Amino acid sequence: MAVYTLATLQALLGGEVHGNGGKAVTDVASLGKAGTEHLSFVVDARHLNAAPESGAGPLDVAPRN
Repeated sequence: MAVYTLATLQALLGGEVHGNGGKAVTDVASLGKAGTEHLSFVVDARHLNAAPESGAGPLDVAPRN
């Protein structure tokens, strides 16, 4: 299993890291299935309110238009 830090993912993919760039990520998962070791994502405002209540570690949040 590959493990990446948020700083490594940011360097590869772009974007910004807010918080601990040394946080290790082992996989990607939806908000409903994510644990602290997973990178999860929010693509629209409907799901943004669910993010703090999820078990997800780091989040990839789409920029507002």
